[in-house]
Amino acid sequence: MDAWFEKVAALIFLVLLVGLVAFLTFVPLPPASEKAVLMIIGGLMALCTQALPKLFGSGKEAELKREVELLKVKCEANERAYDKLVTLLVERHVIEQQGIV
Repeated sequence: MDAWFEKVAALIFLVLLVGLVAFLTFVPLPPASEKAVLMIIGGLMALCTQALPKLFGSGKEAELKREVELLKVKCEANERAYDKLVTLLVERHVIEQQGIV
């Protein structure tokens, strides 16, 4: 549901931007409101930079989230193995002093 809402919102912003630019192509701007219209176009452009990837995105967000979760699990397993190895080395070489002579 959220994905459809994001796509519709992105499409609305894109249509607004293209429509405004197309409208201003054929209608001359009064000099008094030129800066205001340019600021509106700039705001819509800023919003479109966030919205367009959602509209034309690759759709691999769910796959990437699963991969990140898998990498987090592997990282935690590596951290536990590292901690165990360090503990064994400290016990053998520091506490029991059974290092290689």
